[in-house]
Amino acid sequence: MAGPNGSGKSAVLEALALLTHCRFSNGGLPHGLSSLSRVIAEGLEARWSTSREPESRLFVSYLGTSPEGSDALLEGMDGPNRLFLLDEPEAGLHPEASARQVQWMYERVAQGCQFVIATHSMTLASLSRARIIRFRPERPP
Repeated sequence: MAGPNGSGKSAVLEALALLTHCRFSNGGLPHGLSSLSRVIAEGLEARWSTSREPESRLFVSYLGTSPEGSDALLEGMDGPNRLFLLDEPEAGLHPEASARQVQWMYERVAQGCQFVIATHSMTLASLSRARIIRFRPERPP
């Protein structure tokens, strides 16, 4: 999902996390989970693109700037058939670290993992096989 700040990307990603019963990287709900996310989740339905549900699901916000580091947050998430919901995973990353992150994602996709990402990164938005959903800021009446 791509779009400017305030366009609703994070709210939709949080709603997907609630709907799919993701484990949140902080052990609980994200700080400031919006009531909008809860309302959106009530109106969504999840269907898996494969015949089986992901074995594990993880929601991570701002992976690149986490004090625990990306390795700690992603611990236990190696293996096939995983779902990752990432909110601006490239935030705060040096270009070399961003390239390593993209490589890590490609390796996971090859194992059958799926990613839903809210991003401002043209690098992430331009990855092969990426399907882009563009968000626009709400226009005043």
